Amino acid sequence: MPVLKDIFMTVFVVVLLILGAFIIPSLVLFILFALGVAGTAFIIWLIYAGVHDARVNEEQKEAEQEKTEKETKQQAKQQAGPGPDTFT
Repeated sequence: MPVLKDIFMTVFVVVLLILGAFIIPSLVLFILFALGVAGTAFIIWLIYAGVHDARVNEEQKEAEQEKTEKETKQQAKQQAGPGPDTFT
């Protein structure tokens, strides 16, 4: 039985060495790679969201300026009253 125990112990040590040398580092590298990809995607999304928000804000400002200009012109026409050619 001591020989069988030695064989099992040797196999166990070899399996631990294989796990420690190849599988666990590979898993760690895979996890780091996945985190890197996710981080890069997140940064790209942040940049896109910032540019998109700026574009939407700019469009809203332009629309509001046009609305304000139209209202100002209408108020100016109302305050000016009838033109000189309406009294003929």
